[in-house]
Amino acid sequence: EDLFASDIENQRVMIRSVSDVADSIVDMSRDNADNMDRAEKIRRIDESSERCSVALFQRDGANGWDNEESDRDVDNISDGDIEGDADSENDELSDEESSNEEFSDEEFTDEEEEELNEETLLQIKRNDPNVTSLVVYRFSENMSEEAGCCISDNTRLEKLAIKGECMEWTGDSRTLEWFSEFCMGLARNRSIDHLLLRECNLNDEAAITTIASLSPFFELSTNLRSLEIISCNIGNEITRLLASALSRRCNKSSLRRINLDANEIGDESGKELIDALKGYGNLLELSLGDNEIGGRACIPLSNLLSGPNATLKWLNLENNSIDDDGIASLTDALANNTSLRELNLSFNCNITQAGWQMFSTCLPNSALEKLDL
Repeated sequence: EDLFASDIENQRVMIRSVSDVADSIVDMSRDNADNMDRAEKIRRIDESSERCSVALFQRDGANGWDNEESDRDVDNISDGDIEGDADSENDELSDEESSNEEFSDEEFTDEEEEELNEETLLQIKRNDPNVTSLVVYRFSENMSEEAGCCISDNTRLEKLAIKGECMEWTGDSRTLEWFSEFCMGLARNRSIDHLLLRECNLNDEAAITTIASLSPFFELSTNLRSLEIISCNIGNEITRLLASALSRRCNKSSLRRINLDANEIGDESGKELIDALKGYGNLLELSLGDNEIGGRACIPLSNLLSGPNATLKWLNLENNSIDDDGIASLTDALANNTSLRELNLSFNCNITQAGWQMFSTCLPNSALEKLDL
């Protein structure tokens, strides 16, 4: 119980504070979860200004942990851009370089992005150096396959976002068919370093085939630094396909950020996915919020956070099914972890008071600066 060796009174205050918070977290998180439907879960991820934070602790040097309002939201990781150039396959980040790696909080800005249309398509086909960022809001019969072919040969494109919120994915819609045609070309691209798929409904058999066709991109794209698949309902099968592709990736050192929020991944598939991240020595940010992840997935996650080579700085596990067994695995890892700075465990309602009290024992020795409970 040596929380603060130099100050016995601080130890007592800390223990009482954590115990009180553990009680309140259990009650408040359950109340919030009971009143939160699926739309509300996604809203909290997409609209950070309305998101509810149950409890946040801010480390303040030797003064311990103080309650403080969160100044970082989940959406900041979702559509952010990455600064810097892609590393070679064997180029690992040093501790100093890793600490200086920054992820901006900006989404694809109006000044940078180009919407997919005939004019932009012609520029991509010509490999125009002025077009480095492309956002796709809709697909069409005459453009999707051609756009995929143009992107496959392009060497200038760095950022690609497919935002499916305005597309019709169900019924007699041919959106998924056109999306598949586009992805066949995307699979051959090697210049993109930031791929975002957002609110694309990928929960049927055709979608599984489509994502399988993207495996060459995930495996062979040496420039890929940020992979974000958000609110796409990819489920178990596609998660396993993605895990398989990531495990075979030829350049694991380039990937810095993975965001798979709100995808109904599940505990077992989540375990396979996290297992596949072994060897990703430069991974700095991982977001798996709202995915029904439980205790089994926390075992490989603990391995990812353990050891002197752990690099993860930002981890989001909010609104999952993590229980006391899962929090025990994380507690063991964080006790000696020196890299993780921010952790979000809010809305994990299966964690009891005993679990939170056990978790509190790792806080003084961890490198955490922000903790969202």
